[in-house]
Amino acid sequence: MNRRTTLGIFLITLAVRLAFGCHILIFPEGTLANDTPIYRQLAEALTHGQFPSLFRTPGYPFFLALTGGFPHSGVTATLLAQMLLECLTAVLLARIAWHLFQQSWAAIGAGWLYAFCPINAVLSSWMVSESLSIFLVVAAFYLALCHTSRLSLAAQTGCWIWATMTRPSGLLLPLIVCFFLLIQSRQHLKRWKGYAAVLVVYFFFVGLWVGFNYMRSGMPVLCTNPTVSFYIYEVPAVSTVDQLSWLRYIRTAVFKPKEYDQLIEHYEKGFIEEAFPGTQPKPKDLWFTMDDAQTIRQLDAIAAERTKGRLSTLIGIHLVGALQTIRPKWNSSGIATRLLDVFRLSLLMVATAILVWKRQWWLLAFFGTWILYALILPGPVGSWRFRSMAEPVLSVGIAAALTPLLRHWLTSRRRGPLSVARALSLSESARSET
Repeated sequence: MNRRTTLGIFLITLAVRLAFGCHILIFPEGTLANDTPIYRQLAEALTHGQFPSLFRTPGYPFFLALTGGFPHSGVTATLLAQMLLECLTAVLLARIAWHLFQQSWAAIGAGWLYAFCPINAVLSSWMVSESLSIFLVVAAFYLALCHTSRLSLAAQTGCWIWATMTRPSGLLLPLIVCFFLLIQSRQHLKRWKGYAAVLVVYFFFVGLWVGFNYMRSGMPVLCTNPTVSFYIYEVPAVSTVDQLSWLRYIRTAVFKPKEYDQLIEHYEKGFIEEAFPGTQPKPKDLWFTMDDAQTIRQLDAIAAERTKGRLSTLIGIHLVGALQTIRPKWNSSGIATRLLDVFRLSLLMVATAILVWKRQWWLLAFFGTWILYALILPGPVGSWRFRSMAEPVLSVGIAAALTPLLRHWLTSRRRGPLSVARALSLSESARSET
């Protein structure tokens, strides 16, 4: 990949991010999501050597502290920093595609597909942790794929640690990446020691944070988010399944999200009645428990009893949550966002069919594992936001699958028409000869 291509991908990504976020930069109050005040307060606490939250981890508050995203301060610097991180992410994805497939069109396609990703473009103009987390994960992936020096191994480990401290749901991504890259690599003996060292150091530092939480709360957790979400969302979702048939549950969750949210809220209130009998006034919802270790343990025990023997139901509601996440849902969308999202999902289906036809099993297994992991963890109330972690590998996978068609289509304009099957066959033959 030459410098001109790299600069072009960087600039087009920046232009798209500015186009999606220009109104936020002009009217910054629109960037304040529900989590924003908590993140900003924690950023200020970090400057005093404190971190009082069990529910959040310090990765994104640390980024806000570095970019001046404190309470009552401006947000322009933070948002511009996030947009620049998105540009670097697009460039790194292009380089990853080049190293994996040694094809310039695959590299350009991966960079451009990510540049025009509407979900990640929207999120870069909000004060939420996705843009930082995705950049760190992609940077770690790039270092794991392309570099084996001690300095790059240290940088890779640092990226994985910071990424997990930003969004703990990515805890197992280092294992997924190292495992599949070790399978793909032709230098197994040379690489496995480096990957092993990265994972050992990574889990050591993650364990230190778990130990810190245990010392201050008696709970050996990375954060309390999964536990709190369990009794706020998953227990009500199980109750909803019991009330409705599975078919009605799926139809309501995927196609009637507002009605589904009302059902979850209704059964959450029922759980509050059960957990706090005779208490007046009763809590409006259970988010107040985020950092209350004693109440969390109490409610978790009740919730575990409520869902005892319901493992298959819990798996089912997570799978339905993945459908909710991947469906086109345009909370902050104009016509451009809708068209881009539909076009992207259409390309995904075509690319998957091509990879299956070409029997690219490693690529399918790697990207499929990553995407399933990213989509299934949000639980029963999946949202379009959670698709953001899957979008980088979607960009690389789609570009890799469609590159032979694009290259041979360009060739066919000079040599005459060429069928899709013939284009793929020629591409496979050329690859075998290489």
